[in-house]
Amino acid sequence: IPALAVMAVLLLEYLSMASHMLTSDAPSWLLVSMFSMASLWTLIYFRGEEFSGRGNYLPLLAAAHLLAIVGFYKITRDNGSLQVSASWLLYALGVIAFSFSRRDAVMARSAVFVLAFAAGKALLYDAAAAPTIVRILCLLLTGAALYGAGFFLRKISAWNTVRPV
Repeated sequence: IPALAVMAVLLLEYLSMASHMLTSDAPSWLLVSMFSMASLWTLIYFRGEEFSGRGNYLPLLAAAHLLAIVGFYKITRDNGSLQVSASWLLYALGVIAFSFSRRDAVMARSAVFVLAFAAGKALLYDAAAAPTIVRILCLLLTGAALYGAGFFLRKISAWNTVRPV
């Protein structure tokens, strides 16, 4: 029961932090959020082997991804909607590349949701509101990001099908 109480408090604090990130303009919440995201990634990096065999760290990845999405939105929203999408795409590609170097299929698949969200926003919202030249560049860069991610994900899915001899 004490572990359940600690988890409940952590969940409430996490939700409070995410809520403040969306509603408040205070830079302190951005700093706390980015520190929390870095802490989650540090935990995943150093203790991921303990979790990866059981696949139990998907909630940690989801929490880190949500903080990253909200944090990058907060950082880049004043520069325009297209830069928000670009920051999310770069984050997702970075996670996929990191998971490729660690040979971690669960981490790579978790980044697909961020990638799909960012690509959908870039294609449906940003490209529709942009001038022609910017729209073409947006479509080309989003296509290149999706192609690169697909290449890595195809390689990662081959890890599960290759059997040791």
